[in-house]
Amino acid sequence: MRNTNSLTLFVAVIALMLPAASVQANMAPPEPFALDIGVTTDNDGLRITSVQPGSRAENGGLKVGDIILGIDGRYVKSLTPSEQQNAAVGPHTWQAELVIVRNHRDIMTIKIRS
Repeated sequence: MRNTNSLTLFVAVIALMLPAASVQANMAPPEPFALDIGVTTDNDGLRITSVQPGSRAENGGLKVGDIILGIDGRYVKSLTPSEQQNAAVGPHTWQAELVIVRNHRDIMTIKIRS
């Protein structure tokens, strides 16, 4: 029967002798993207008035008439009008996460990735 303590010590010594793995990303972050939607202020949030055909927003499932309640973890009504506009039509990097209401009853989260 093997002595497990000496085996554990041997493995630990070998692990210490190996060079530490260096983790690096060898690619640049993606280019910022726009949702390509038009919005107007609504009592509940931002109402989507247009969605460009073939855009990330359309491919992600956004539709005209949807009301955006939140963007990237921020409640839309807590933002200033310029912050609302920038969050909706400004550039996003990696992804945009929107909480929307559809048909005044269905609440959903839509993630749009770059």
